[in-house]
Amino acid sequence: MNDRRNILILGAGISGQETARWAVRQGFGVKVSDIKPLETWLQDFCAWCRENAVEMEAGGHSIEELERFDLVVVSPGIDLNIDVIKAAKRGQIPVVGELFLAASLWQGPILAITGTNGKTTTTKLVGEILQHMGVRHVVAGNIGSPLISVVNETKNAVAVLEVSSFQLDTFLNIPVLGLPMPRFHAFAILNIAPDHLDRYAGFYEYAASKARGVNYLKPGAKPVVHGELVLLFKELGWNLSSYATFGMSFVGETGALIKEGFIEVHGISGIERYDTGRWRLKGRHNLENLAAAILLVRTLYEQEQARAGIEAAIAAFEPPAHRLQFVAEGGGVAFYDDSKATNVAAVHTALAALDRPVILIAGGRGKGEAYDSLREWAQKGRVKAVVTMGEESEAIACSFSDACPVHRLTEMTSGVLAMEQAVQKAISLANPGDVVLLAPACASFDLFSSYKERGDVFQKAVKRLLAGVGHGA
Repeated sequence: MNDRRNILILGAGISGQETARWAVRQGFGVKVSDIKPLETWLQDFCAWCRENAVEMEAGGHSIEELERFDLVVVSPGIDLNIDVIKAAKRGQIPVVGELFLAASLWQGPILAITGTNGKTTTTKLVGEILQHMGVRHVVAGNIGSPLISVVNETKNAVAVLEVSSFQLDTFLNIPVLGLPMPRFHAFAILNIAPDHLDRYAGFYEYAASKARGVNYLKPGAKPVVHGELVLLFKELGWNLSSYATFGMSFVGETGALIKEGFIEVHGISGIERYDTGRWRLKGRHNLENLAAAILLVRTLYEQEQARAGIEAAIAAFEPPAHRLQFVAEGGGVAFYDDSKATNVAAVHTALAALDRPVILIAGGRGKGEAYDSLREWAQKGRVKAVVTMGEESEAIACSFSDACPVHRLTEMTSGVLAMEQAVQKAISLANPGDVVLLAPACASFDLFSSYKERGDVFQKAVKRLLAGVGHGA
């Protein structure tokens, strides 16, 4: 560590809180700044700040006295173009995210996973494989606890990290605080589809953000990428000399090939086969997630160590909540919650995984995407009807116009009432053999605090209405 002992933390959410706790333990002077009023901060954290002489700044980020800080740690949700970050960079103060700092501190192997869709499922699956293997590990990053909250408690454990593009944007190409640069033992890119176009200048800038993680691989390590991404990498100028691929077709010398009833791994120790007969997750995309998870684990462990854990996880793994999660069936109609489908590509994936006619519930806060490509599902007869809600209700409705019946909701003040109306309308449109699918194609923040809350509200509405109990309009 160097002589300057002050850290500015932007964002008083969970990652900011845990970064502050770590920094205080290390003897740093700490300031936490958030645009939200102080009364909205977690009061237990405020009390801790007062007890530990941590400065608190609420209602905005000042740029005065920035020169006294030798590091700025920014929460993933904060736009990197705000004035205080620009000023810090002009003053040559490093700006990093909590995950970059924590990964610099981590002493064990790191397996990192990114992608537009499937990150959480794959990350949890890798964790479950390691659990069945008896390997000490933590699952962190974009899910679970911030990694920095456990860096002092789990030395030499494996860190399995879900990594978002926002987090990768705050990975620097220089070390900070005298720490070593983060190094991933393996880095997987599951897929890249348009997303967060409200934050990036376009698809290629977003894709380049995802690909940045390759820079942090340990020497000699191969990135694990979907075979269809190899061409995209070349377009981005990422002419990788070697990689491990996964998917329905084989690219390169090392990879996991999805076949009927099994996954075949090549190029690590001959040919290995893993039976998928007991795999319970729907859809090709989840087989791809499984193939990526197997490759990640096999990059770190020999087949003799890993096989039993992989096979046990295949048989036992349950889909994470709100990711094409089966909710209930009533009157021959099945209900699925895919609230995590917050972009158009994820909705395509969900619809491809279902083999029954769908009444689609969609809408929320847009990310700058167009929805016209979803119209093909109605034209093919796979989407029978669409119920739209939230800020993007009209835009999505227009994309399906004349292709299938579309019902726009007018209730915009309450997420609970809006969702109940949406489910009620979907039930009225469904016949035995159909599916009612919540796959919003949008963020949740117009009516809900998170995709999790939106999914929970959907599930409760389904169960109430199937039981014949409703809140009314």
